[in-house]
Amino acid sequence: MEGIRRIEALIGQIEALADPETRSTVRELVSANPQLLKSGEQLTIPVAVAIPAEDQNGSRSKTYTVKSGDSLTSIAIKYATTVAAIASANNITNINNISVGQVLIIP
Repeated sequence: MEGIRRIEALIGQIEALADPETRSTVRELVSANPQLLKSGEQLTIPVAVAIPAEDQNGSRSKTYTVKSGDSLTSIAIKYATTVAAIASANNITNINNISVGQVLIIP
Protein backbone atom coordinates (compact mmCIF):
# COMPACT_ATOMS: atom_id res chain seq x y z
CA MET A 1 0.00 0.00 0.00
CA GLU A 2 2.95 2.35 0.56
CA GLY A 3 3.83 2.21 -3.15
CA ILE A 4 0.24 2.93 -4.19
CA ARG A 5 0.07 5.98 -1.92
CA ARG A 6 3.35 7.27 -3.33
CA ILE A 7 2.10 6.86 -6.92
CA GLU A 8 -1.16 8.63 -6.03
CA ALA A 9 0.84 11.49 -4.49
CA LEU A 10 2.99 11.77 -7.63
CA ILE A 11 -0.09 11.77 -9.86
CA GLY A 12 -1.54 14.56 -7.72
CA GLN A 13 1.64 16.58 -8.14
CA ILE A 14 1.57 16.09 -11.92
CA GLU A 15 -2.13 17.04 -12.07
CA ALA A 16 -1.32 20.20 -10.11
CA LEU A 17 1.18 21.10 -12.86
CA ALA A 18 -1.52 20.67 -15.51
CA ASP A 19 -2.24 24.35 -15.22
CA PRO A 20 -5.04 25.96 -17.27
CA GLU A 21 -2.87 29.09 -17.55
CA THR A 22 -0.17 27.20 -19.52
CA ARG A 23 -2.80 24.93 -21.13
CA SER A 24 -0.71 21.87 -20.22
CA THR A 25 -2.54 18.60 -19.66
CA VAL A 26 -1.30 15.54 -17.80
CA ARG A 27 -0.94 13.75 -21.17
CA GLU A 28 1.21 16.60 -22.53
CA LEU A 29 3.39 16.61 -19.41
CA VAL A 30 3.94 12.85 -19.68
CA SER A 31 4.67 13.14 -23.43
CA ALA A 32 7.24 15.86 -22.79
CA ASN A 33 8.84 13.82 -19.99
CA PRO A 34 8.77 10.16 -21.14
CA GLN A 35 11.60 9.14 -18.84
CA LEU A 36 11.13 8.46 -15.15
CA LEU A 37 12.12 11.60 -13.27
CA LYS A 38 14.08 11.39 -10.05
CA SER A 39 14.16 13.91 -7.23
CA GLY A 40 16.05 17.04 -8.30
CA GLU A 41 15.64 16.47 -12.06
CA GLN A 42 13.95 19.08 -14.23
CA LEU A 43 10.42 18.64 -15.51
CA THR A 44 9.73 19.91 -19.04
CA ILE A 45 6.45 21.82 -19.36
CA PRO A 46 5.35 22.05 -23.02
CA VAL A 47 4.14 25.39 -24.35
CA ALA A 48 3.00 25.93 -27.93
CA VAL A 49 4.10 29.18 -29.50
CA ALA A 50 1.60 30.90 -31.78
CA ILE A 51 3.17 32.40 -34.89
CA PRO A 52 0.52 32.09 -37.61
CA ALA A 53 1.85 31.97 -41.16
CA GLU A 54 -0.19 33.17 -44.11
CA ASP A 55 -0.62 30.89 -47.12
CA GLN A 56 -0.45 32.02 -50.77
CA ASN A 57 -3.99 33.45 -50.91
CA GLY A 58 -3.60 35.41 -47.66
CA SER A 59 -5.81 33.12 -45.58
CA ARG A 60 -4.52 32.01 -42.21
CA SER A 61 -6.81 28.97 -41.85
CA LYS A 62 -5.86 25.49 -43.01
CA THR A 63 -7.26 22.02 -42.40
CA TYR A 64 -5.52 19.00 -40.97
CA THR A 65 -6.68 15.37 -40.88
CA VAL A 66 -5.88 13.71 -37.54
CA LYS A 67 -3.54 10.70 -37.77
CA SER A 68 -2.84 7.94 -35.26
CA GLY A 69 -0.66 9.25 -32.43
CA ASP A 70 -1.61 12.90 -32.97
CA SER A 71 -2.55 15.20 -30.11
CA LEU A 72 -3.78 18.76 -30.25
CA THR A 73 -0.44 19.79 -28.75
CA SER A 74 1.61 18.14 -31.49
CA ILE A 75 -0.68 19.60 -34.17
CA ALA A 76 -0.52 23.07 -32.58
CA ILE A 77 3.28 22.95 -32.51
CA LYS A 78 3.42 21.72 -36.13
CA TYR A 79 1.25 24.63 -37.31
CA ALA A 80 2.65 27.27 -34.90
CA THR A 81 -0.65 27.87 -33.14
CA THR A 82 -2.12 26.96 -29.75
CA VAL A 83 -4.21 24.08 -28.47
CA ALA A 84 -6.81 26.61 -27.32
CA ALA A 85 -7.05 28.19 -30.78
CA ILE A 86 -7.54 24.81 -32.50
CA ALA A 87 -10.07 23.70 -29.88
CA SER A 88 -12.01 26.96 -30.26
CA ALA A 89 -12.01 26.85 -34.08
CA ASN A 90 -13.35 23.29 -34.01
CA ASN A 91 -15.76 23.55 -31.03
CA ILE A 92 -13.72 20.94 -29.12
CA THR A 93 -14.65 20.87 -25.43
CA ASN A 94 -12.35 17.98 -24.42
CA ILE A 95 -8.86 18.58 -25.84
CA ASN A 96 -7.93 14.97 -25.13
CA ASN A 97 -10.71 13.62 -27.34
CA ILE A 98 -9.84 13.82 -31.03
CA SER A 99 -10.33 10.99 -33.52
CA VAL A 100 -8.22 9.55 -36.31
CA GLY A 101 -9.65 10.88 -39.58
CA GLN A 102 -11.18 13.95 -37.94
CA VAL A 103 -10.63 17.07 -40.06
CA LEU A 104 -9.58 20.05 -37.98
CA ILE A 105 -9.56 23.72 -38.93
CA ILE A 106 -6.15 25.18 -38.10
CA PRO A 107 -6.53 28.92 -37.41
